[in-house]
Amino acid sequence: MNEYLFHKINEFVKERELISPGDNLLVALSGGADSVFLLNYLLELSKKNDINFTAFHVNHNLRGEESDKDELFCKELCDDWGVDFVSVSVDVKAYAKSNSLSLEESARELRYSKLEEYAAQHNFNKIVTAHNLGDNTETVLLNLFKGKGISAIAGIPVRRGKIIRPLLGISKDEIVKELTRLNIPFRTDSSNFDNTFQRNYVRNNILPLIKENINPNVEESIGRSSEIYSNSIG
Repeated sequence: MNEYLFHKINEFVKERELISPGDNLLVALSGGADSVFLLNYLLELSKKNDINFTAFHVNHNLRGEESDKDELFCKELCDDWGVDFVSVSVDVKAYAKSNSLSLEESARELRYSKLEEYAAQHNFNKIVTAHNLGDNTETVLLNLFKGKGISAIAGIPVRRGKIIRPLLGISKDEIVKELTRLNIPFRTDSSNFDNTFQRNYVRNNILPLIKENINPNVEESIGRSSEIYSNSIG
């Protein structure tokens, strides 16, 4: 990982006291660019810091063979990198039907439920997810569109209970460019291009227009606003 990017993430982590010596981290690994980059960062960090971590993959069983290939990719990546790996399988469609939820909401609820359950059972003191600046921007816009008031600006919290998000200070572009430079593979979820999902519609249609016509650095601007608001309410 290039020194500038590693330092940028480290400063974000240190300023917010997200990771400490002796931490036992459970890392959410989907196989996508963000989570693969996160795992690579933690590998680099662990060379000079006393931290332990395990990768945790949730197979949502929503995309048939593609979902199984994601799981296999994650396992093989962890084998190559010498990282402990755990995977679980969930039935998102059945959960969505029984709880009257969308597939998107159901996948999220099941994913966090399994992460928190495993962390509690195996003494992981923190859960690490790979949300980035773009994810925060999408969340803020969706919350505003849904009329959630001033609190919508808070976006995705850097820390919530056991969950920490050390990549909220960097963009998807930075992540993909670095993985490409390092020749590190990652999986692309075909459902990310399905604009019937609200988040995908914001990412693929609304944000490009904002960047082109209003503010090319909208993600950084909204990220600053989120942090200012969160700090103002303690």
